[in-house]
Amino acid sequence: MGHTRRFIRGNENAWATDYEHPEVASTGQSLTEDGIDSVALMYYAGHGLPEVSVSLASDHFGCRAFYSNMRLGVQELRWLVLDLCGGVAGPDVSASVNMVWSEPTNGDSARPLESLHVLCTFVDESFAGFDTGRGGEFATFVSHGAPVGSAWLDAAFARSGEQANIPIAIACGNDEADARFRLDNGRLADGAGGPVPSVSLAWKWRS
Repeated sequence: MGHTRRFIRGNENAWATDYEHPEVASTGQSLTEDGIDSVALMYYAGHGLPEVSVSLASDHFGCRAFYSNMRLGVQELRWLVLDLCGGVAGPDVSASVNMVWSEPTNGDSARPLESLHVLCTFVDESFAGFDTGRGGEFATFVSHGAPVGSAWLDAAFARSGEQANIPIAIACGNDEADARFRLDNGRLADGAGGPVPSVSLAWKWRS
């Protein structure tokens, strides 16, 4: 799968509104040409408020992109990596996944119950999030055909720093078997197929 455009937004140029959907947040710009749903793969590295939001350096209508205001993958987004603390929280990982990520993967009025393919993040605290090389290693793995979920688990765990991370991958599907298959086998080449059903979620983590 090739690419037609790319962008990098950092520090004051990374806006919370770019992550939030306009049907849920009045200032949401996720569907604009610079929004999160205008690219196939988005990698965010920074801070997060556990189970609540991405925390950004800018303050454009606020500095937090709330997960509850996201509707992911209804346009172009197929894979999202949130390299931050607390995208999911323990000890009850299953409860946290369902509480935090059911609504953001629920689609919008134009594409109900359709969403991105795979979301990758961390359970609880992530260690040494900057300059560990895990982003580059992940990109290398997936560009050579590795399944996206497995590539994240391998790169994020191997590049933990002094303490071991608990990376997690979450996939959407028409049912549990479909989501599980995408979790274990979904690759970048699958992105041309568009959004996938989000009736069910499946997840796996490494510790």
